[in-house]
Amino acid sequence: QIVEELDSAVDEEKGGEIALNLRRLYDFLQQRLTYVNITKSLSALEDTEAVMEEMYDMWSAVPGWQL
Repeated sequence: QIVEELDSAVDEEKGGEIALNLRRLYDFLQQRLTYVNITKSLSALEDTEAVMEEMYDMWSAVPGWQL
């Protein structure tokens, strides 16, 4: 659900190429989480978690952003 919320907040009109890349990343994460849910693959979950942790670190570096 978190990834869906992030994806719905993307404004492609204002964000241009960055927004498109974020949308692709969120789509990828959603697909991976679906795959993990179906297969119960621990390695796929760990890979997805690593990407999400990196995203969190990047967003945390944005001035004024907080969870």
